[in-house]
Amino acid sequence: MRTPVESAIATDSSRSRTLDRRRHEKSDMDFSSVSPDIAKLIAMRDKLMLDAFCALEKCHPLLADMLVYRTGSRINAARWMCKHQGSFRGLTAYDVIADGDIDTIWDEVVSS
Repeated sequence: MRTPVESAIATDSSRSRTLDRRRHEKSDMDFSSVSPDIAKLIAMRDKLMLDAFCALEKCHPLLADMLVYRTGSRINAARWMCKHQGSFRGLTAYDVIADGDIDTIWDEVVSS
């Protein structure tokens, strides 16, 4: 005979298996309709990222040049600027610049 705890665990386990089966059934979904939308979003994101880096090159050309030098390419520099950084309390470099703290960006770029 099962204890109440064992019965609860067995019930939860049974529910879990049912949910797992449902997830697998749903995973057979056709993603061909979603794929083009994702590709469009990625293209939009990449364009926005490069447009933002172009603006950085105009406003802060020395910083942009140093980022390209440090990261190895313009696209890597653009990605770095958009990445949430632990050293910026989870903000992006653009967020830090928007807060008026370009020196923090310089400190991070020079120290890496």
